[in-house]
Amino acid sequence: ESELPRAADAWLAVVIFSKDRPCQLLCSLVSLLRHVRGVALDISVLYKASQPTFAESYFVVESLFQRRLYPSFAPVEWHWMEETDETSLGKLLDSMLARVREKTTTVLLTVDDALWFNDFNAAAAMQLLKSDNRIYSVHAKLCPRIEYAHPNDKFMRVPPFSHFSLHQSTDSKEEGEKISPDLLIFEREKG
Repeated sequence: ESELPRAADAWLAVVIFSKDRPCQLLCSLVSLLRHVRGVALDISVLYKASQPTFAESYFVVESLFQRRLYPSFAPVEWHWMEETDETSLGKLLDSMLARVREKTTTVLLTVDDALWFNDFNAAAAMQLLKSDNRIYSVHAKLCPRIEYAHPNDKFMRVPPFSHFSLHQSTDSKEEGEKISPDLLIFEREKG
């Protein structure tokens, strides 16, 4: 087991929301551990189980990660938090933010049906966020040409992109490969 880093810029807080989908959560977490690179992960799973069978399944998924059956390229701290009638989602988020405040200022929000197919250099994304105070979010997508907005049930205008690139790549300790830190930037008003 690797030692957990102390520097705040070495940590990424991950919040993954899940409701009644423990199997999807398992797949999402495995893909996240496989593809998010360059930082230590503080993962908070905020879940809601509407029936006892779902709650039992969430406990099974949690136990799989406690036993470290799924490898990660970075150190990971796990926090499993159940939303109940007494503990609202807002309270869980407040608790998570208070806990990670000393560790990091960067939070990745994701959901249980999000799958990671390509490596994502989170350290490069965090550097981008710190490089310019006008940049307030990084959105990881499979492709910059995704144009359909499901909530609106319509196509959206894709803004013009420019490139942000770190001057050096990050080496992957496990595979000896280079992780591309190239990111696309766009102005929100133009898309």
